[in-house]
Amino acid sequence: MKVFDFFVLHWAFVTFISFIGGIMGGLCISKARNCEDYAKKQYYRLATILLSQMFLVFFLLFILTSVFKAITKNKVLSALDKNNITLVINNKMPDLAEQEQIISELKKVQNIETNHSGPQKRIKVEIITTDNIINLELGQDSNEKDLFWVFVNDYKVTSSNEIGLLRTSALDKY
Repeated sequence: MKVFDFFVLHWAFVTFISFIGGIMGGLCISKARNCEDYAKKQYYRLATILLSQMFLVFFLLFILTSVFKAITKNKVLSALDKNNITLVINNKMPDLAEQEQIISELKKVQNIETNHSGPQKRIKVEIITTDNIINLELGQDSNEKDLFWVFVNDYKVTSSNEIGLLRTSALDKY
């Protein structure tokens, strides 16, 4: 997963270089307007290649990020399905009944459309299993106080791109 995280994170740099190539493709089109027929064809071919690769790279960035978020979300959900899970919320361990309630709420992470809002106050949640520790951060929505953006701090991609949203009132006291 760390290699995939590194690859997706650095694909953004490739996307930037691709965008510059797309700009060059646009310049080729403007240059072709003042050329003879043979040169015009060459400029249009180059422009087509440069613009096509730009759209392809942007599309691949979108796909890679979506796949990485889905894999990470499945990893979190499978950790929540294990026995003997301990939660630590903002460096404090809640009682067992509260942990069970929060675990069942965390299993309901889904993709919900928001109204151009974003996360504000963040709550740190550690999911501790016998073989793994997953560090989540739940950002409370700026418009709806019972809506939380779920980030996984174990990877750079998912620490800034949410894996889903969670609607709950179980985290009100945090």
